[in-house]
Amino acid sequence: MKLKRKGPQGPQGPQGPQGLQYPQLRCPVEYGIVQASSSRMSTEALVQEYTYFSDLLTSDNSTKMAQASSVNYFRRLFTENTEPPRYFDQKLIDIFIAIVRDTEAAVDVRTDAAWAITNLLCSKRNPLTHTIIDKGTLDVFVWCIGTADPKLRDQCIWGVGNISADCPDCKEAVRATDVLETIARQMNANSFHSLESNRCAIWCCLNILRGGNAALLPRTARSLLTAVYKAMRRLESDASIMQDSLLTLSLLADDRNFFHFVRPHMWPAQIDAMLNEPGLVTSTMGAIGSGNPCLVSPALRLIGNIITGTDEQTERVIMRDGFVPLIAGCMDSTVGQVRREAAWILSNVAAGPAHHVDLIITNKQLIAQLLRKLHMDDPRMQKEVCWVFANTLSNLNTNPRPAVLSEFLGYGVLAIVDFASKSSTDPRLVNKIREVLTAILIVHPEFWRVVEQASVETYRVAGAGGTPLLEVPKRKRRAADYVIWDEDATEI
Repeated sequence: MKLKRKGPQGPQGPQGPQGLQYPQLRCPVEYGIVQASSSRMSTEALVQEYTYFSDLLTSDNSTKMAQASSVNYFRRLFTENTEPPRYFDQKLIDIFIAIVRDTEAAVDVRTDAAWAITNLLCSKRNPLTHTIIDKGTLDVFVWCIGTADPKLRDQCIWGVGNISADCPDCKEAVRATDVLETIARQMNANSFHSLESNRCAIWCCLNILRGGNAALLPRTARSLLTAVYKAMRRLESDASIMQDSLLTLSLLADDRNFFHFVRPHMWPAQIDAMLNEPGLVTSTMGAIGSGNPCLVSPALRLIGNIITGTDEQTERVIMRDGFVPLIAGCMDSTVGQVRREAAWILSNVAAGPAHHVDLIITNKQLIAQLLRKLHMDDPRMQKEVCWVFANTLSNLNTNPRPAVLSEFLGYGVLAIVDFASKSSTDPRLVNKIREVLTAILIVHPEFWRVVEQASVETYRVAGAGGTPLLEVPKRKRRAADYVIWDEDATEI
């Protein structure tokens, strides 16, 4: 998501992401600045005003004061208008970049130049963003992030965040720089003192990581993990920082974001690093229990990504006191995203060894809750619940417990078969049903009657009666296997 930095809003000054504020730069009165008040001026007057300040900026005889006034004018112009005017001259971009790069210029002027570029990046004209990138803006911004005054640094971080939110090509251009490592290094050096600076930095990192395939290297991932979590703990009273931090950490726990050649050994090490961060899992579970949907959804995603690791890593989370009731409670949320995240987590618990599955099958209240969810008007939730049953039944086949089967299996088989027969469900789920159901009917023929009640056609869908059995090994499912993250996870 791109964010345009607004112009002056009274005595508080301009605002940015989640209320980010900066001091207002006052312009010299002698240049007659009108604060780009386009709504109160004719087109002819606007063109004359634009030409006047453009000439001031491009003239070889322009003074520093004239340059400051001109940059301030264009910053305001691009803030108050959705798009740059049709007579916008792209050579101004080169001038803005040169000013940002000029270490002899005043910090306020350099910041205004970066600010003007940042708001140009919010244009819906995709080629304009590409033009800004092609002119070398990214290299200048990243350099400033690592070396410049905090005010200019924060503005450049904001600009990079907008570039990465533009399109896949722009995001890849950002990822090709070392901006994530640079931001993480600055954060770990405690260079971000204000709430607003931390908020902007984490928001930028989130924009860069979103979408997967970030090709992270081990050093960058570990440094960013430490930086973001440290900021989250220090500023946990701020809900917006907590939300973006949890989302960022969840992406750092997603194996799709690692370079493919380091993924097999780096990703488990990254999960270990998260588990070894003091209080990370506890804080995340606290966010889940907060009841705030803006925190619950990303916190569930983070926990869910962590437990897709090895069985040993999963156990360090799910065996905590109160874990299952906490996740089960989320399945009763009024927010669809929260319900599905919770069911997905339980399906991966059921994909573990027998003592993990026992957390589900020995909990009668949870089983009853899962069965009720199959009657919801939410196909994606129904599918997640069926994955819980399918993985649980698969485990019961390999670890027979007749007493548990007699109390649980009939309802489970009927529910899974019925759902598979009435919906165009995930092919992997149908294959899992084939695997589980066939084995169950061989070992427990008393359940033939249950299947017959679900109709002969349903049974054929499930894979018996001569249909070839497709073996599907039990495995945990990544977040991408079931749902794309919904940035506005508030739907019911």
